[in-house]
Amino acid sequence: MRVIHTHSEAEPAGRVGRLQCARTLAFDVVRAPGLSVGVHEAFAAAVAGRRVLMITSPTVHSLYGEALTSLLASQQGAHQYEVLPLGEARKHMRTVERVCELAARMKLDRRGLLVAVGGGVCSDIVTFAASMIRRGIDHLRIPTTLIGQVDAGIGIKGAVNLQGLKSFVGCFHPPAGVLLDPVNRLNRAFPPSVAPPKAKADDDDGADDEMTEIDVGVGPLEAKVGVGGRSGARGRKWI
Repeated sequence: MRVIHTHSEAEPAGRVGRLQCARTLAFDVVRAPGLSVGVHEAFAAAVAGRRVLMITSPTVHSLYGEALTSLLASQQGAHQYEVLPLGEARKHMRTVERVCELAARMKLDRRGLLVAVGGGVCSDIVTFAASMIRRGIDHLRIPTTLIGQVDAGIGIKGAVNLQGLKSFVGCFHPPAGVLLDPVNRLNRAFPPSVAPPKAKADDDDGADDEMTEIDVGVGPLEAKVGVGGRSGARGRKWI
């Protein structure tokens, strides 16, 4: 934070100065084959020495519960695995509060880590909760759907519905990292007759680029978050 301008004591009452507040955070999107069977060094590196609360849905649990619990069990430290009913009908503040309550119960500290394993709703819920717990802690995303891997899983937003208004309250809170397993049962179940999803990214020159499949998200991203509801990024950006 830096002061753009200040007034002297002799000047009349009015605006004292203008503060400009912004932060730039970089995070890696990592191709991590093997996550769906419970093995990957990138996950171990992300959670090493931290208290970890992993959130997933019943559907993902039924497919990958054994692999996910194996991932956590192989790490040292305090870890908790929670299966919550998620979906558009559960995309509201009460679900976010539930995640915050679980974090408080396990005494998640400022170095604590939330992990979202699921689709877009799971990512939204965990992102929003992470932005509020202790005024902002790290979260890791493991999107399990093809749409999630090219959209919500690599974005920097989190939001929930309120009084019938979709994504009415939310935040900009970039993840500490994103792990992609391009081959998992949820992706293989994606109907082959459906065209692959496309993501749009803006370059610095303002031109739109159309990119397809998982390659849109592999590599480092840099998110710039400012006050007043604005966000941006250097180079390519997913907002």
